[in-house]
Parts: sequence; structure tokens; C-alpha cells
Amino acid sequence: MNKLDFNLEKFVGLRDIPKEYINYVCGHTSYEEFILSGAEVFLIFELALNKYFNKKFSSLDNILDFGCGAGRLIQFLLELNTNVYGCDVNSTLINYLKKIGYANLYKNNFIPPLKYESNFFQFIQSFSVFSHLAENDECIWLEELFRIGSPGCIYFITIHGEWVIQNILSKDEQSIAKTDGFLFKNVHTRSSWNKKMNFPDGYECSFHTTDYIYKNWSKYFDIIDIIPGDGSQLYQDSYFKYQNIFKKIRPMGQDLVIAKKNNKAVNS
Repeated sequence: MNKLDFNLEKFVGLRDIPKEYINYVCGHTSYEEFILSGAEVFLIFELALNKYFNKKFSSLDNILDFGCGAGRLIQFLLELNTNVYGCDVNSTLINYLKKIGYANLYKNNFIPPLKYESNFFQFIQSFSVFSHLAENDECIWLEELFRIGSPGCIYFITIHGEWVIQNILSKDEQSIAKTDGFLFKNVHTRSSWNKKMNFPDGYECSFHTTDYIYKNWSKYFDIIDIIPGDGSQLYQDSYFKYQNIFKKIRPMGQDLVIAKKNNKAVNS
């Protein structure tokens, strides 16, 4: 286990981020919670990268934060690596991040393609995007992320998985999700006065079983593991040394799919 790069005590963060941007991505307006929740998720990602691949973010070439939002995770990546790219469907958030000096960002459309060349990225992460897509939209985005990943590209993609299904959904919804493997439901309301901060049409809430991920995502990726939403299996071991900062890390909520670009698919 390598020594991790993470150091929240020295981190500055997005000090002047507008509260409405925080609310858009988090559902609240607390700056402290915005930073802390991002740090918790980023630490879980770094622990996973180290544990499963013996790598650190600082050593990777060409990292993509797909659906970077208001910068909750990409701000930590940019502290460690200059080869970081980000994209999001919300032009207001992308323009804000570019204005404060975050480079290599652009506003993508809700439907592919992305502007990146094929086989470009060594690592692609996507937090709280594939937990909101309809099944058809999910499939075309998986294919696009496959396209832009280099051979052996590592993917960290979060979903509403088994942990959320068991802890959040009603009994009837749990039954549907477990039978079909995938459940999509409308949850978002749109504002008539602030359309720039609305979620795109079709961006709602999706739920996946573990069996569904292995069956359907294996077309593109080798599924290495799926970390439950509490994340406990990553930081419960003795190498976790950040208790003085976090006290207790809260559940990430979303399951983390850890995958690599499928070499057979690359060669087909």
C-alpha cells in the first residue's frame, strides 16, 4: 500500500463558490459540507485506486471527471495532477470553473459524442451521473466512455446500487429493481425562472442491481469489484489514517463500480 497523496489539512478549495451552485449538486447550501462530502468521496476513490491498482492520482496520465458539476471532486484532482479534464452538461457551472482558472473543462451535450479523441484517457471517474440516467442513455454513454478510454483504462463509476436499493427504496420498488435489475423513476422538479440551473430532461434517478452491472456493463469493461455505498471495506483497515480529520467517514451512498476497459472488446 503506497502512501496516499490526500491532504485535506492543506487544501484550499472553492472558497467563493455561489451557494446556488452547491445546492444544484448537493441539495443544500453549506460550503463546509460541500468540501467535506467531496473530500470523503475523493478519499474513497484514492483508497480504491491504491488498493486495486497500486496507483496514485498524481502518477496518472489524462484523467477525466465525467459530470464534474461544480467541481466537488475535480478540485482535489487538480491539486495532485495537471493532466485533468472535466465536462458537464451545465454551462453555468463549467463557465464558473473556467473563470476561476480550472483549465481543460468544457460543456458537453446530454447525448454523445464527447469532443475527446479515442483511446485518450488512462482514468475516468463519474460520480452521481449513472445514478440518474435512463437505461438507453446509460448504454450510449457507457459506449462513449469506452471509446475515449485507452487500452486498460480504469473506470470509477458510481451508481444507486444494492446498498441504496435496500436502504432507500420502498418494498414495492425494491421488488421491481431486484426483478428487472434496473429501475428508473422521476424525482426532479424543474424551475421555470432559473432554467440554467435545471437538470436536463431525462436526468432523474436510476437503480441497479449488482447482477445487472456484471451482465450488461461487461460488454465494455472488466468489472473488478463493486464497493457498497457505505465504503467500509476500503477504510476499515489499519492503513486508514485520517480519523483525526474525518472522525467517522459517512456512507458515500452510491455503490462504486471499479472497472477496466475490456481488452477483448478493444481487439474486436
